[in-house]
Amino acid sequence: MIDRQTFFTRTRASFGALKQSQVDGFTAILDEWERRKLSDLRWLAYMLATAWHETAETMQPIREYGKGAGRPYGIPDPSTGHAYYGRGYVQLTWKANYASLGKRIGVDLVRKPDLALDPHNAAAILFEGMIDGLFTGKSLGSYFTDDESDWRDARRIINGMDRADKIADEAKAFYRASVEASKAYKPVIPPAAPITPAAPATPPAPAPAKPKGLLGAVHVGIRKEVTLMNPDALKSLAGTLIKIGAPTIGGLLGGPLGAAGGKLAGDIIGSLADALGTDATPEAVQSKIEADTAAAAPIVAGVEANQVEELRLRLADVQDARATMAKLSDSGSPLAWGAATVSVIVVFGFVGSLYIMLVRPPSLDSATRDLALMLLGVLTSKFGTVVDFWLGSSAGSRSKDSKIGDVLARVAQPVANAVTSAVKSATKK
Repeated sequence: MIDRQTFFTRTRASFGALKQSQVDGFTAILDEWERRKLSDLRWLAYMLATAWHETAETMQPIREYGKGAGRPYGIPDPSTGHAYYGRGYVQLTWKANYASLGKRIGVDLVRKPDLALDPHNAAAILFEGMIDGLFTGKSLGSYFTDDESDWRDARRIINGMDRADKIADEAKAFYRASVEASKAYKPVIPPAAPITPAAPATPPAPAPAKPKGLLGAVHVGIRKEVTLMNPDALKSLAGTLIKIGAPTIGGLLGGPLGAAGGKLAGDIIGSLADALGTDATPEAVQSKIEADTAAAAPIVAGVEANQVEELRLRLADVQDARATMAKLSDSGSPLAWGAATVSVIVVFGFVGSLYIMLVRPPSLDSATRDLALMLLGVLTSKFGTVVDFWLGSSAGSRSKDSKIGDVLARVAQPVANAVTSAVKSATKK
């Protein structure tokens, strides 16, 4: 590596003041030297002396004076329209040389010969040609060996013996400057970054325990199918919801349905939790609302509207189904037995599955047991639908639109009580 300040100080002492353009030219060659990680400073010195001479001491890539006039290479090529006269630090000439050196440095010099005037390209051409002997067949390694330094005959690398003595003296001066600059070079070591004490690691929050037994069915994907609630927490949340303008879902959670828990309560809590971005528990939802009541009010209002509409549609579906069954029955169609048949299958499937899983649990591997519990959870939901369908066919249910909360509480009550008892039994085992 070359210490630039030392190099230019020694060069000015030998050659006088330097213009910025000359400094820039030297810098381009020094950069190429360091990029290639070469070590023989005699090579560097002779390339600097060659560029100094060939550019008339400007140290800028130049065009040949006269642009090759009177010489074969000065005639425009018929296929490209370009004349391949001397360009660069070493006056590259002839189309074949432009093609060869262009391929070496990865630049299309045949189609765009003026790219040889770019300082970085010109430096690369200088190095490739003089190190590998591409100009005359002679290379730097031919004249600078472990045994000798032939500063004079090295001129044959470029152009016979033209001005060989003068260039040799200049090369020796550059060599002395390069040696001193190499010795003066000191790597720049960036200051060490201050060591800051590491912040104490925050222990990860413990993962919630995965529920077992029937609760496992809820954990594996049916949270809103069977959800058991803390009655006191539900009543507290119900009061909060009513205060901020959610009378329907507040009334549902605060009444008999909320006290016992069940599918609808799970739906409501789940919807509120999703909308507010919190856990699906009454305590978490209430805490989120109380933290910013003004922001939560419109969100809760949206959930209220969605729940009322969902209840309305649910009742309409049930009523449509009953009406269809009545028409089929009146017409004597065997399809009228469809609802009854499906209901019987669901009821017996639910009761049987619940009995097997909680009273006489089979010996199943964990994967099969999880699947069975999921099936039980789905059957629990469908059992509630069956109860809703058949109990809802009574005359009193025709006024459901005005008594949504009370009727749904009565419908869900038997299911909720059964599930609550089942869970208590499962958790004790």
